[in-house]
Amino acid sequence: MSADHSDRYVFEAEWYDKVACILKKFYLYYYPSDNTVELFDLKTRKTFLRRTTCEGIKAKDFYVGSVITIFSRCIKITDYADACTKTKLETQLQKVFVLLKPDVIDKMGEILKMIINCDFHITNLKMIRLTADDIAESCFIEKDVVDKTSVINYLISGPVVALELLGGNGITRWQELAGPEDSNHARLTAASSLRARYGKDEIHNAVYGSKDSETVMQAMVAELQSGPCIVLEVNCKNESPNIVADFRNLCGPMDPAKVEYFFKILDGI
Repeated sequence: MSADHSDRYVFEAEWYDKVACILKKFYLYYYPSDNTVELFDLKTRKTFLRRTTCEGIKAKDFYVGSVITIFSRCIKITDYADACTKTKLETQLQKVFVLLKPDVIDKMGEILKMIINCDFHITNLKMIRLTADDIAESCFIEKDVVDKTSVINYLISGPVVALELLGGNGITRWQELAGPEDSNHARLTAASSLRARYGKDEIHNAVYGSKDSETVMQAMVAELQSGPCIVLEVNCKNESPNIVADFRNLCGPMDPAKVEYFFKILDGI
């Protein structure tokens, strides 16, 4: 392995070799000073890829849960490999738990596009049905809300989409993107915010987002970590014949034993 360790990030990573049907595990080294990468095979205890420049990767692509394409191999980052990397990145990046509420599910594509355009990484996404017990165990209802029953009935009225976002100064930037709790107030003070665009009032306000890094919602975290369950209908005007392959590359490598993706391409819609 390289001797220059002065400025590097180290991750645990894996790659599913479809030819050998083997899940290979590595240490993935990233050197931000010259944008180079290195892979060390944990089973053979040998260097799998010597430190080299790889086109198309950037420092912002390196976080737990990310899939990095290195010479046509989709390498998934599964964890930090040392305390230094963990401390550096978690200081720079913040996780935000977000909920898209029932009456904006049909606008999910537009909202996700706005989130991505604000430089957030979507590290986990799942469509779920909340119960009254889920809501009671979470922080979805503000303490000063008077009509809690209406809020509960609203949240259990249909499916919601739970998101885990990652971004620099993520919590503050999410609050700016979401806007004030009351959508009517948001339209007056933050017209471009999500609640101004998609919310109706203080209860039907489109989205929820965690307000501090200490907010823990164990039930929702467990739901997100249990695996994806969304069927995506992709509306695409791009006439590229490689649209399905492009979308698979965006999703990253699949574990055939656990994950199943469905694609419905509607041509010209």
